[in-house]
Amino acid sequence: MPIGNVAQVLRLVRSNIRGLKPYVGGAQIISYAEWAKLNQNESPYPPPPSVRAVGNKFNEPGFLNRYPPGDHKELKGRLAAHLGLAPEQITFGNGSDEVLQNVALVFLDKGDKLAYMKPDYSMWPVYEQLTGASPRIIDLPDDYTLPVDRVSAERPKLVFFSNPHTPSGTLTPIDDVRRLCEELFPNIIVEDEAYADFAEGNSLKLLEDCPNLIVTKTFSKAFALAGMRLGYGLGHPSVISQIDAIRLPYNINAATYAVGLAALEPESIEYYDGMIRLIKSERNRLRDSLENVGFSVRPSHANFVLAKTESPEMAEMLYHGLAKNNILIRYFSDERLVDCIRITVGTPEENDHLIAEIGELLG
Repeated sequence: MPIGNVAQVLRLVRSNIRGLKPYVGGAQIISYAEWAKLNQNESPYPPPPSVRAVGNKFNEPGFLNRYPPGDHKELKGRLAAHLGLAPEQITFGNGSDEVLQNVALVFLDKGDKLAYMKPDYSMWPVYEQLTGASPRIIDLPDDYTLPVDRVSAERPKLVFFSNPHTPSGTLTPIDDVRRLCEELFPNIIVEDEAYADFAEGNSLKLLEDCPNLIVTKTFSKAFALAGMRLGYGLGHPSVISQIDAIRLPYNINAATYAVGLAALEPESIEYYDGMIRLIKSERNRLRDSLENVGFSVRPSHANFVLAKTESPEMAEMLYHGLAKNNILIRYFSDERLVDCIRITVGTPEENDHLIAEIGELLG
């Protein structure tokens, strides 16, 4: 016989968590051979052979039945050498999402001012509700660059923003990031650089002078490892040590750890550099092709493009019409983006297929 009603249990859920919905990403598929999946900004290319060979380690003694390195020492050392930073400036997470959540938990108390932009990454409101922070939601200007003066005027304890911006691909200049760090010091500036490998610059050089800056990055995009969930945060060693203090034990599993090491080998970096050049070249070609069929396409510094169509009805029609032809793109319900579609840069063949199908749908 039941001892009570589940509603009584649910009343114990923290008030700021009630009604919180799990993150929902883009549509998933099973057969990648039959689809062009251009909706989640993953790499269309596999990682290099040295990374794929990590699967052979599964048969090595102790690989699966022993805990992985908990201090991430070797991985930190290899990544630090690649970035030109100190290992003490790095914290790893199960995707950069875990790092971002850890940052929120370290710095935000209930009622603290948290600023984030709209439109931007959809997880910012989740971290707000998780911590009970008081949101300051700032509408981005039409060019999607960071409005430094408006953010500074709010005097938030912590600021989240993406750079290059998602979903537009716009790059906020490094001088603007530095000015925000200066004007809000000592308050925390969190810059998510998930797509910075496809841009012409990043904010890593600011870390030496800006101890209130935290930069998050990921292996999911340019390193073609979205399935392995490996992200990291960069900052002042003393700040990073506070974030590491709440990191879950052994949060990077053995397979992901081994893959991360292999991805940072010299031959892997050379492979990735070539892949990034190809994606950037295809990005320009895709933008030109979309403009040729009448769309307005923003200059992008990421591995995707944001295309403005004639109307919300056209954007929705393209989303559904392409899906019927085994092509997935991203369509938004946000009022600022209802007439837009976001398209991940695919392989040359996928991009050709996409443009041909769009031409057919537009008649």
